[in-house]
Amino acid sequence: MAYSYNSDFVTFFSEDDPVFFTSDTHFSDANIIRLCGRPFSSVEEMDETIIRNWNSTVPENGTVFHLGDFCSKSASRWKEILGKLNGDVHLILGNHDLRKMSSELSSLFASVGEQKQVIVGEQRIYLNHYPFLCYGGSYRDVWQLFGHVHTGPGHTGLDDHRMGALFPMQYDVGIDNNGYHPVSFSRLKEIIGERMAESAGKEFARIKDSLSRLRPDEIVGNDVSEKWESLFRSLKDRGIPVVADRQEMYSFLCPHRKDRIKTGTIFTGENGSYKFSVQYHEVKGLRCYSVEVSDGEDSRGKFREDTSSDGENEQ
Repeated sequence: MAYSYNSDFVTFFSEDDPVFFTSDTHFSDANIIRLCGRPFSSVEEMDETIIRNWNSTVPENGTVFHLGDFCSKSASRWKEILGKLNGDVHLILGNHDLRKMSSELSSLFASVGEQKQVIVGEQRIYLNHYPFLCYGGSYRDVWQLFGHVHTGPGHTGLDDHRMGALFPMQYDVGIDNNGYHPVSFSRLKEIIGERMAESAGKEFARIKDSLSRLRPDEIVGNDVSEKWESLFRSLKDRGIPVVADRQEMYSFLCPHRKDRIKTGTIFTGENGSYKFSVQYHEVKGLRCYSVEVSDGEDSRGKFREDTSSDGENEQ
């Protein structure tokens, strides 16, 4: 792994361990049925369904991280519901839990906290009730799981318009977004993998389209170096994450992964006697780009690690 820790704050699991995530059950809360359009006619039906779904998903020896807003009623109701649920339940406090939390309630859970980090296999995961705008490792495939926003079919929340700013490895594990079931780590791996691939594909297509609009006369200068600088600035101006040298590439993609970098050509063109190209450098969906200019005798920008693959074959 690229990260190592010496802290009790991080909990480690094997990929084979039965680890699950959920949020925003809001047990016994009649208002949540109306507010989120839940398909239940009563709180009794809602509670019974969520408990049944939970136990059909989580084995008795499972570990469940509940990311907040567990129940809206008295401590006796919390205890009653927890007594019916499979697994050891760790609670990450939500805004509704904070209003009711006490030493009596906290003693019912395997642990209680406002935030937690876990590592399952080699996957590092931040757990919080709320989605983060940014966080450590967000450009290194670190997940962030959250609740609170109640995304899901048929629901429009106050924060829906903000969800587009999240990374594809951030995911709402709330029951409204997951068929009123907890989500296993293995299922999350599939979901987030699909989201990352889709996001990378869209970004790659956007950059290819932007490069297709690049005009040769935009690349100005009297020699290879000046034309390289002109092309480099043009890519920067288009919002393309372009790097100037090998060290910048390693820094962007993470030095620990240099042996896993895939490289290929995404674009080529000519400007008189000058030929130019744009290469991508990728690790697990994270990409940066470099440019090369050559006049047949001199060149600048050639620091590709591997030219065996072509950008057309990456998608």
